[in-house]
Order: sequence, then structure tokens, then C-alpha cells
Amino acid sequence: MSSPDVWLRVPYQSLLEAQEGGLHKVYKDCWWVLDNDDNVLFYEKTAHPQCNTELAMAQHLAKNVPVENCQFIRMPKAYVPVTLSDLV
Repeated sequence: MSSPDVWLRVPYQSLLEAQEGGLHKVYKDCWWVLDNDDNVLFYEKTAHPQCNTELAMAQHLAKNVPVENCQFIRMPKAYVPVTLSDLV
């Protein structure tokens, strides 16, 4: 399991709509790994989100996150700013 300091935690609600004034990557029909506080997780060094279009793959990705009982949420669209610092 990875150490907690390599993860960016972003409230999943903040990805439901595009933020004003910036470029976004749009992830369609993905399952996202949620921590116990309803945050989605991004690997800090690469800013890769822990999500996938297949639930089984999202569950596999969850094996690497520092969360005891993570949950999964399917979002039809998630708007991720090109610069993650816009979210955190």
C-alpha cells in the first residue's frame, strides 16, 4: 500500500461541473475510487485519477490506495481541471 502523502484528495462533487476559466479533461462513464470522506484520489506525481470505465479495474486500482474501506461511484461525466491545483 502506498503512503498517504502521494495522493491528492479531491471532493468528488467538485468534478460534477466544469469550473469557470480553465481547461478540463472530461472523463465519461467512469467508476471512481472514493475514500471515507467522499474524495476521489489522484496519484500526486502524475495527477492520474484512480478511475476506470470498468468497475473491476477500479476495484483493482483501489488496492493501491491508502483507504481501509474505499467505495466506488460511477459518474457519467467528471470535469478535471488540466491544472489540479485549481481543485486543491
